[in-house]
Amino acid sequence: MMRKLNNFCILLSLIYVHFKYKRDVHVSKSVHVVLLDEPLASNSCPLSQESIDLEFPIGFPQNLTFGRFRDQTGFPFITQDFWADIVDNRRTFFLRPKDNGFPSMDVLRKWIQSRPHPITLVFNNNHDRSWPENIENKAYELLLDEENLHQVFAGNVRNLSKGTKLKPIPIGFKWQWRSTLLFGEEKKILFQRYSEISISENESKKLFLVPNRTDTVWMRPMMNSNKRTQNYERNTDALKTTRVDISGILKKVLLSLLSLKKMVILLD
Repeated sequence: MMRKLNNFCILLSLIYVHFKYKRDVHVSKSVHVVLLDEPLASNSCPLSQESIDLEFPIGFPQNLTFGRFRDQTGFPFITQDFWADIVDNRRTFFLRPKDNGFPSMDVLRKWIQSRPHPITLVFNNNHDRSWPENIENKAYELLLDEENLHQVFAGNVRNLSKGTKLKPIPIGFKWQWRSTLLFGEEKKILFQRYSEISISENESKKLFLVPNRTDTVWMRPMMNSNKRTQNYERNTDALKTTRVDISGILKKVLLSLLSLKKMVILLD
């Protein structure tokens, strides 16, 4: 019976974000996370034992620190911090590596083992780092091997071996430049700029269906372009571009896209 119940919990953990963000076409078709209403959560999966929970700090696995702009979600666009609002803290939990209170792998594994059903973890922050950051440290393998851990979703995930529980999540647009806190910077100005390009699924679709649109995508490392940057081969224009120049390049691209958008409207 317990195995059937656990399997049911896992099945529920794969429900689309659509159930909460049903208007958010930018998110609902690209993200799979645990998301359930509280009454359903209470009736479908067993609660953890209070005596066991007392063995861990209050708020475990992590007490998140929020910035001054908690009310600016960026909806309907994906942000680095909206994950905090869509986990249910019963079968899905959001953690921020590099932030205060992030637990050690040993303690986190012990806590996962104590849960009454399989859980899913979401790792993400505003640091330009992969997860796991140090693949030489095999602690992450022990974490992913936990039977009571269903999956781990993370931003900037490493390409590990097939069959791993580690899955990537979309990180969305650039929203913050000076702060790495959750909701650490104002989103209003950038929201207006992004909205000028597309605010709905149909508008985005038109942009992608523009005739002669190139499918080429240039990629570059996420590290800062300064003396601390790790050495890598700079053999394309994208890899030669420093971060300080990206804002100006994006501005030109946005103006070009706006012109294309107007052209599509005229053609319609």
